[in-house]
Amino acid sequence: IPASYARGDEILKISELVIPREYEGIRLKFTALMEEKFVLEIDNKRFEGNVGLPLSLGGENSILVSQLEAQHGRVFYIKRLPTRSIVAKLARSLSITERPGGRGRQGSGIIDFKVTDTDPKSVVPVVNTLIKTYQDMNLRRRSAEIDQSIQFIMTQIPNVRLDFERSQLAMSEFTS
Repeated sequence: IPASYARGDEILKISELVIPREYEGIRLKFTALMEEKFVLEIDNKRFEGNVGLPLSLGGENSILVSQLEAQHGRVFYIKRLPTRSIVAKLARSLSITERPGGRGRQGSGIIDFKVTDTDPKSVVPVVNTLIKTYQDMNLRRRSAEIDQSIQFIMTQIPNVRLDFERSQLAMSEFTS
């Protein structure tokens, strides 16, 4: 295998890639250099950057490489896929079901998330993100319910206090 091809133990993590729509789906050439440096080639333009630092690609476009573990000269070809195609693929591979409840209840409140993919390493972050999002939404919903309950109780306190004072007055009249 030529030295410029990636091996299984090499890592390239791109935290952010913002490019114009016309470049979505097109292979971009990424070359690892020494000392955590790299070159990205887009449309015959060369952009040199450093791992961990955002690199401007002109205008609003940029790339942020968060991790690069590869030999000098190693070439990676990367693509930014359109968001709609990523979402469509995820929707096809995703199954969310609630476990049945016991003793006549409709549901247990326990949710099963299943994602099928040919790359198990890519599934774990997706499922973890889905679970975190579900937990956050559930927490916000419960917080809103608690806030509504507190508001209701706060509106009832003056009435309860007035009833209590009336009851105290009636009790003192009764005992005297």
